Amino acid sequence: MPADEFREHYASLSEEGLREINRADLTDAARACYDDELASRGLTIESTPPLDVERLTDDVAWVPLGTFNLDEIEQVRALLDFEGIPSEQEPRPPGNYPPLSAGSALFVPAPMLEGAREILAAQVSEEELIAEAEAYQPPEDA
Repeated sequence: MPADEFREHYASLSEEGLREINRADLTDAARACYDDELASRGLTIESTPPLDVERLTDDVAWVPLGTFNLDEIEQVRALLDFEGIPSEQEPRPPGNYPPLSAGSALFVPAPMLEGAREILAAQVSEEELIAEAEAYQPPEDA
């Protein structure tokens, strides 16, 4: 989208509409236009800077994202890694208890938990796609 369209869009929004935008989700061009619109209105929006994964320290708490089976855990870790969210799998206790089929907990840094949840919520499972395809009724004239 050209910068002019971003400018027009942000100019058309109310203050509340501007505040609802997550600046971190914007492209560089959109962010520049967004910042210009805020400045022209004399607005400031408090935002938390993105967590720098390179600077994670030992004092950052790691919290459970969920429990996943062996197939799922590889997919989830790949999604999180693609989005720059580190993850750690809990160590497997001796004696394989609970059994591997019960799954393993996956942990992410606490400040990144909501982002990780949003990433997982946005994914559509293969089973859902199959169910939708099976439920699809083509038009009678097709």
